[in-house]
Amino acid sequence: MDTIGGQTIQRSPEIIRPFGRLVSIVDTETPQSLIEAWGKNLTIHFVLTPQYRAKLDALTKLIERTQLRPVIDSTLSWDQVIQAHQRLERGGTQGKIVLEFTNS
Repeated sequence: MDTIGGQTIQRSPEIIRPFGRLVSIVDTETPQSLIEAWGKNLTIHFVLTPQYRAKLDALTKLIERTQLRPVIDSTLSWDQVIQAHQRLERGGTQGKIVLEFTNS
């Protein structure tokens, strides 16, 4: 899941298993080579939405002033993604489930 942009789309096929999926919500300014994705038979989804910079800037200010705080139910490691999804399907969570990624 690419929410960063830049070279993320081009670098992602290196770590995705064959026949995996790559999803991006970030529009890129310049075309990127996806030849590695083609070689691994990846499915790539682009979900592009209008950018609302002013709204994001306003939210950032609220967060910085601690006037807006996300409600976090729990924080789990990436290895627990299946358990996180099962908890969401069961319902009853109070807030968001955060997945932590670590560089190993």
